[in-house]
Amino acid sequence: MSAVAQLQARILQMVQAVPEGVALEHLKRETKAFQPSELSAALQELLKQKRVTVAKQAHGHVVRAVSATHTKLAGLAENDRLVYDLLEEAGNKGLYVNDLAFKSKLPSTLVTRSLKALVGRQVVKEVKGIASKTRKLYMLASLEPSTQVTGGTWYTEAGDYDIDFIRILQNQVLRRIKEKKYCSTQSLVEWVAASEISNVPLYEQDLQDIVNTLLYDGLVEEVEDMAGGAGVLYKVVEVPTAALPTPLSTVPCGTCPVFDQCSPSPSSSISPYSCPYLTEWLAMT
Repeated sequence: MSAVAQLQARILQMVQAVPEGVALEHLKRETKAFQPSELSAALQELLKQKRVTVAKQAHGHVVRAVSATHTKLAGLAENDRLVYDLLEEAGNKGLYVNDLAFKSKLPSTLVTRSLKALVGRQVVKEVKGIASKTRKLYMLASLEPSTQVTGGTWYTEAGDYDIDFIRILQNQVLRRIKEKKYCSTQSLVEWVAASEISNVPLYEQDLQDIVNTLLYDGLVEEVEDMAGGAGVLYKVVEVPTAALPTPLSTVPCGTCPVFDQCSPSPSSSISPYSCPYLTEWLAMT
């Protein structure tokens, strides 16, 4: 996904959460990881698509989400409206066909027919979820999927866990902390944006995820900012030269940003049973 497309999604997420609109200056602050030209291009494209409006008020410009849904819903059949209402209630987490059938008490065939009608009216869309690549997940067309659905930054567009990207970031962040002696998460965000290590914008929480994996692996440690600026800084842990890695210290779970999404259930897509990195590690121990 391009930077402009990422920015469009971010803008829509913000303005859809605030019906009265979001100040343009606030949008600029919240998207400072992007270039001003990218923000301008994203807004122009959203205006062209009639997904947002920009209004001038006394305190500055305000960006609002456009809702044309009411016209697209005119004349819907009762079953179609019921399915739409359930998807609206589900929000950006969406629902699978079997969930919709259970909640609506309609046969799956009727649910599928309603979904086809709603997709045709462009008020509902099918999205890819990391939980299952074979089942179809549906949500309102105006919403962007939550990170619980897409996996967020750490997953590719195909829904695959991007372990190579994560390892590159871990190595680069560790090298940066070693070079600077002490780093805050915010300083790492600014450094990544300036160094163009990543093709997609990374936010403070993303870099905190990476730093946390280094903390769990014992490679960095927290120290208090005595100057009272950043609050918490990170420094590299000095490891004795005689120390050797142990199987426990190299377990991939300790460097996994989606560890909290891992399930012990064999049927889950994120599980020790299906993890290729855990399988590889077990074979080496």
